[in-house]
Amino acid sequence: ETLSVFNTNPPLTRLEIETLSVFNTSPPLTRLEIETLSVFNTNPSLIRLEIETLSVFNTNPSLIRLEIETLSVFNTNPPLTRLEIETLSVFNTNPSLIRLEIETLSVFNTNPSLIRLEIETLSVFNTNPSLIRLEIETLSVFNTNPSLIRLEIETLSVFNTNPSLIRLEIETLSVFNTNPSLIRLEIETLSVFNTNPSLIRLEIETLSVFNTNPSLIRLEIETLSVFNTN
Repeated sequence: ETLSVFNTNPPLTRLEIETLSVFNTSPPLTRLEIETLSVFNTNPSLIRLEIETLSVFNTNPSLIRLEIETLSVFNTNPPLTRLEIETLSVFNTNPSLIRLEIETLSVFNTNPSLIRLEIETLSVFNTNPSLIRLEIETLSVFNTNPSLIRLEIETLSVFNTNPSLIRLEIETLSVFNTNPSLIRLEIETLSVFNTNPSLIRLEIETLSVFNTNPSLIRLEIETLSVFNTN
């Protein structure tokens, strides 16, 4: 959590991510700390967060929970938040890759805005059944009275089981209040399950949704060869 750490000289962002009891040891702890110093109050500002988890599992039920919260970060001319989370070779398969990229460009320019990105992977590998739940919430980020975008992508029991289910829910609530707004949502699922190199590519684009000159949110979630396949 980063709370009102900007608008000071110099500013500090400290992000801590803890993964507890993910290994079959007693008691296990992974603590990852990322600090970004004096990146704001400039034109334009940049936050880049990279989190990599390398060959973490190889155990029965494993858990990764990554939470990144950025509170009242912007208040500057066009800010940029780029969040990259990479998990490399975390499965009991030949090198697998999950790359999640979330980019938010010139979204804020308002008083305290909130981005909460929550990615949970719960006992998804080498278990029956498995669950991936991805939640992306953007609260009061527009130049309107509290607006909410909630994007929920759930993949239930899709690994090493029959049958498989993908449930995709996208809700946009009181987001616009502007003249012509555009939401473009593209969801592609290509040969995902129990096949050789599998691919899930989810693209969500929201164009000109703010009371500013055309702004862009592009969310890309790619899962490449993450199952128990070659």
